[in-house]
Amino acid sequence: MSEHDLLMKSLIASGAVVETLGGWQKMGTAPTDRPFLGYQATPGDFEGQMQVCWAVKTPSGNFYWIGAGGLMPTHWMPLPAPPVEAKSEVVG
Repeated sequence: MSEHDLLMKSLIASGAVVETLGGWQKMGTAPTDRPFLGYQATPGDFEGQMQVCWAVKTPSGNFYWIGAGGLMPTHWMPLPAPPVEAKSEVVG
């Protein structure tokens, strides 16, 4: 397991990530119209990892969610707002 994965597991276990971003929710409440942060709790290649995820609509009209690297999320939370640049940092 990489240092990044160990750090993320530690942050999740401590509650730091959940408190910062608003809390993990079950996939039944995941959005189908925007990306979100997904977490895979089930065993597999991505167990204990997070990725940006999005909904994919099947021909039958159902949805499934997938991450950029193939993660199949079991939980989700909204992405944080993008950073706001200070006026002094804007060039132009």
